[in-house]
Amino acid sequence: MFVPPTHAVYLEIRKMAGLWQDFKTWREKIVEINNRVAREMNRPPFPIWDFSGFNEYTEEEVPVEGELREMNWYWESSHFKRKLGDIIFRRMFAQHSASAGFSGGFGTLLDLNTVPLTNRKLDEEERNYSLSHRDEIRHLRKILGHINQSDTAL
Repeated sequence: MFVPPTHAVYLEIRKMAGLWQDFKTWREKIVEINNRVAREMNRPPFPIWDFSGFNEYTEEEVPVEGELREMNWYWESSHFKRKLGDIIFRRMFAQHSASAGFSGGFGTLLDLNTVPLTNRKLDEEERNYSLSHRDEIRHLRKILGHINQSDTAL
């Protein structure tokens, strides 16, 4: 099982929509359910990999409106390309034993001990991203403001 790497812009939209804490809670609940079911079945929990967050893949520059440039890792904000999927699979399967516990690299195993650490790391990464991408954040807020205004007009 894994939490997919959505683009940083998508994560920022999630935060602006008031769903940031829900996302972190969802990750916690997946780990809790995985552990509970494993105990009930008298089996070890399944490994749960987390590829979400802010990193060299998810922070890929988005083409500006009208620019005819294809992104390297994403088709759009929530659908990554096969070559990023290949990196995910290599990380999950080829390097499984070397990646136990909290890791600063791409892909972290989530368990009851690491999920609070990864949530704090995610908050820190988001703060850093929003500070270093202020123009992009302003643009997103403007777009979301227009969407919210058109919703209230209905």
